[in-house]
Amino acid sequence: MARLRSFEAPCGEPFLRRVGAWLLAALATCMIPDAAADEDVVRRQLVGADFTSAREALIEAIEGEGLVVGAELSINDMLARTAGDLGKSASPFAQAITVQFCSTGVAWQLIEEDAAQVALCPLSISLYATAAEPERIMLAYRSPGRASAARRQAGEVLNRLLRRTLDVARLRW
Repeated sequence: MARLRSFEAPCGEPFLRRVGAWLLAALATCMIPDAAADEDVVRRQLVGADFTSAREALIEAIEGEGLVVGAELSINDMLARTAGDLGKSASPFAQAITVQFCSTGVAWQLIEEDAAQVALCPLSISLYATAAEPERIMLAYRSPGRASAARRQAGEVLNRLLRRTLDVARLRW
């Protein structure tokens, strides 16, 4: 009867443990989302709309949802104003704004789940056109993620506003 030989590592058991631990650490590192990846930024192009129509459509979508615009930030003006201080020639945008707004229902849900989620309020959507492609109008928002019911709810509000803005902007053109 043939006898089975067990495999022995050339450097012994500690070697295999070190290699196993190293491989496990490498695998875990590969599974961590890339911080540079932009899956957390949702963006859509507004085809057939100019910047003014797109801005009006965004405000109308927000207010049509029963939400109140808290602030409209001119990102392009800020970048243009500070470009020289940072050794830049100009803003990379032809136009860029960020509109902040709040859903009190979503805000309460987020904060009741975890007080630190106050950092997710207010919600915001940006509208921009780059200097390289000034006719290409884009909408973008930072996804709150799907880790909890309130975060999913916030994401649904943002997605609904994005779709409504796309629809209204097309109608105006």
